[in-house]
Amino acid sequence: MFNLKSKAKRLVGVWRATKQVENGTEFLNDHTIELNILENAKNPEGTFDTYTLYKSNGAIEEYHGTWELSKDKKEFLMYYNSVDYNYGQGWKYTTLAYTSTQRIKRLTSDDLWLEEHSDNYDLYLEYKKD
Repeated sequence: MFNLKSKAKRLVGVWRATKQVENGTEFLNDHTIELNILENAKNPEGTFDTYTLYKSNGAIEEYHGTWELSKDKKEFLMYYNSVDYNYGQGWKYTTLAYTSTQRIKRLTSDDLWLEEHSDNYDLYLEYKKD
């Protein structure tokens, strides 16, 4: 199905993970990402907030930052600024300076599939729009 919305506009919203494969191991935590767009930005870019509840131990992480699309719009760059986390001992906050680049494998109004590869880390995520 052909979609007239730009990739950036299709990214906007709350996405819930439906599949997660990390270094060859498939598992699924309660993970969402909310993407917003900056309307006056020169390039397609915006802000993000993630929420992850780890089912194995009950830990919670909330990452915050900005995102942009690559010039060819095939990659999604995430610039992590901070994280709020609770590993069972109360909430803590840390500033970050971390960037991840994820390849967009599929993007429709309802589906977002991303993959990331580095020297010792492989990640594949599938999301459905909430």
